[in-house]
Amino acid sequence: MLRGNENKKWLVNILVVIVCLTVVGTAQAVTLAPGDLIVADFNGAFGGIDGESPSGSGRIIKVDPSTGAQTIISSGNLLDAPYSVAIDAVGNIIVLDKANSLGGGTGVVGQIIKVNPADGSQTVISEDGLFVNPQGIAIDAAGNIIVADFYYGGTGGIIKVHPTTGVQTVISSGGSINYPNAVTIDGAGNIYVTSSVSGSSYLSVVKVNPSTGAQTVISSGTFDVWNGGIVIDDTTGNIFVSEIYWINGIIKVDPATGAQTILSDGFPFGDPYQLDIDPSGNIIVADSGWWAPGSIIKINPAIGATTVISSGGLLIDPAGIAVVPEAPDPVIEALIDISPDTLNRKSHGKWITVYITLPEEFDVETIDILSIAITSLAGATCDPEYIQEADLSFVPQVGDRDEDGIADLTVKFDRQVLLTNLCSDDVGITIEGVLLTTGELFSGSDSIRIIDRGK
Repeated sequence: MLRGNENKKWLVNILVVIVCLTVVGTAQAVTLAPGDLIVADFNGAFGGIDGESPSGSGRIIKVDPSTGAQTIISSGNLLDAPYSVAIDAVGNIIVLDKANSLGGGTGVVGQIIKVNPADGSQTVISEDGLFVNPQGIAIDAAGNIIVADFYYGGTGGIIKVHPTTGVQTVISSGGSINYPNAVTIDGAGNIYVTSSVSGSSYLSVVKVNPSTGAQTVISSGTFDVWNGGIVIDDTTGNIFVSEIYWINGIIKVDPATGAQTILSDGFPFGDPYQLDIDPSGNIIVADSGWWAPGSIIKINPAIGATTVISSGGLLIDPAGIAVVPEAPDPVIEALIDISPDTLNRKSHGKWITVYITLPEEFDVETIDILSIAITSLAGATCDPEYIQEADLSFVPQVGDRDEDGIADLTVKFDRQVLLTNLCSDDVGITIEGVLLTTGELFSGSDSIRIIDRGK
């Protein structure tokens, strides 16, 4: 576990990797719909070292969850051995390609590649750098790409990749993280990785704090496994892990007790790799087949019953799977005005004041005052995931501060609490809340200047 100054030392161990190469692979333009299955198929590639396929033969495939129909989204070119896949907030397909971590291939250890589903174009986001043997990816709420690297630091680590700049930052390594194979993120932003108990091959599930790198062992030591994937069901909290060698099936992990039980094993599993959850709560697994054609399998999380959704055809060695999520509810764009515009760190005032204005078709009187909060601070040294609720010792008031005929809601936030968390210079502050009548979310931001003067 990384603690205190140790953790700070690791967190400054960053590498800037900016790559602007974009190519167009063999593709068919597709439109993604919620529930569609996106598959990363390494097609025997791994740089051609297994003799099955040449370098650059990997592909990204869309599978229809109802019919099993398969469509190539993108293939070849940068896709040497696509091994793990995720979907970002705007619908881009994010692929971990790991060919050269096993030798040969593209000449790089590992790549994060963005694939546009509309035209199949491929863009490298990040490559090499801290990567040694990257195995799995997940995307956090801020769009960062979280990578489980099997060998980073000798025994593995968790690396964060910025989605635009490609900057790589070590979140956590060593400690309870031993040769991590896969990674997932829960609804609260916590990172979960599959690991091995130190000195053995028994399954360990480790929770990692995304900000500090602190590690907590959730479950350890029941099954001797060669694990392939992990997913968490945010509805139940249950964790599911795939095992590709000894059990050849799916293990359920109780997050409260750590108990590990076999949910489903044997036929039709061959080599179950990455997992995801579909909109109905079913587990979806990419299975590379081993002794049979590759397939996509659905598992009932309650009883372990299996259904083969799609098999053979384009599916040669499917390893990565991602379910296209439901479209997020639209967010109401609020106008936020924060007073004062300049805030002195040494000030002793009680509050900062926030004026919230909604578009004309919405009524500020329908805002749930209990839901109003600061949800982000944007600045070079700020915590982007900062949360501070409104101070309801001041009763929110409806008025028309700027006398434009549109009502606004005045709320207050504790100034001293905020000051202890503010970074330097200009700070963007995001305010969010929910309407009581419809449950719709509103969001808006304003910037203030931070100074440090006087006593």
